[in-house]
Amino acid sequence: MVLAIIFKFMQNNEQELVQYAKELGKKLGFLIASLNVSDETREAFFDILDDFTLEQMERLVDVLETKFLGEKTDFIEDKLIAELKVIGDETLDKLTKLNQETAKRLLV
Repeated sequence: MVLAIIFKFMQNNEQELVQYAKELGKKLGFLIASLNVSDETREAFFDILDDFTLEQMERLVDVLETKFLGEKTDFIEDKLIAELKVIGDETLDKLTKLNQETAKRLLV
């Protein structure tokens, strides 16, 4: 009975590990495919993965994920800065016109 429980526990852990490895592999494949590098470099990444430990793959995923997210948020940040500049310029124009109109009324 105890051996059956231990065997079942080991089987569940093995299934969870296999599932985790599959998910990690999919994520790693997506991140490598999305890199802005040559096809040769991508292939080199995939070639060396066979020799990686699970821990090394996790670290590589972390690095690539950080790079991927950084690239995506840089674009958003640049767009936001550009939009804020436009809003700032429009506001400055309105304030300048308002000040000119006010000055004219005060001189009349």
